[in-house]
Amino acid sequence: MPVQNINPGTLFANSGGQLDNSVTIARTGGPGWAFAEVQLAWVSGNVTAQAWISGMRIQRSPDQIDNVVSPNPGGSQIGTWVNNCLSATFTLRVSGGFAAASAKLSPWQ
Repeated sequence: MPVQNINPGTLFANSGGQLDNSVTIARTGGPGWAFAEVQLAWVSGNVTAQAWISGMRIQRSPDQIDNVVSPNPGGSQIGTWVNNCLSATFTLRVSGGFAAASAKLSPWQ
């Protein structure tokens, strides 16, 4: 079956210092396969911007839910298939300007 019910999210940040902005997207229909991805959409100014998948909730069994956390962008995923996915959290970190990122969680039905 195809990927259906694509759930988008948008992150914006504007900072003279460092700022993190996050969005969590839940998978519709309960746990299952989903593709999580995030990408920078635009940056403006003398800016450092990073976008990554900062967290995932995975339900391995009816009584076990794991929270996978990646608080920093180094070594983190920007696109991945996730089995038993309940949700994914995406973060945009900006330092010194404006930036936006696009995030999607696409369930495999």
